[in-house]
Amino acid sequence: MLTREEILKAKDLKTKVVKVPEWNGEVTIQALSLKDFADIERAAKGLDGKLDTLKLAIATFIAGVIEPKFERADIEDLQNRNVNSMTDIVTEINKLSGKMIDQKNVSKATGAEETK
Repeated sequence: MLTREEILKAKDLKTKVVKVPEWNGEVTIQALSLKDFADIERAAKGLDGKLDTLKLAIATFIAGVIEPKFERADIEDLQNRNVNSMTDIVTEINKLSGKMIDQKNVSKATGAEETK
């Protein structure tokens, strides 16, 4: 049986290097924690309380890319990046996290309404 200390010390957030051909390089991503998931949910809600797909993707990207590190101040610039590279990276973050962080699943988990 695992002890409390073993669980709390476990390095359970896997990392992975992802090639990004559109940017001629690589980024390092990390699986999302429970706190990351909650922060993404909060960041992805619009003023009307509904989830915004663009905000959801950007928040997942910012939380999951650890090298280079991005911040909320980068949101405007990130919105103008290649859709394929951004989608591919967010998909890899979701796979590594073992849970798809998408509008449908966040809505289901939180009872929030989806935007159309």
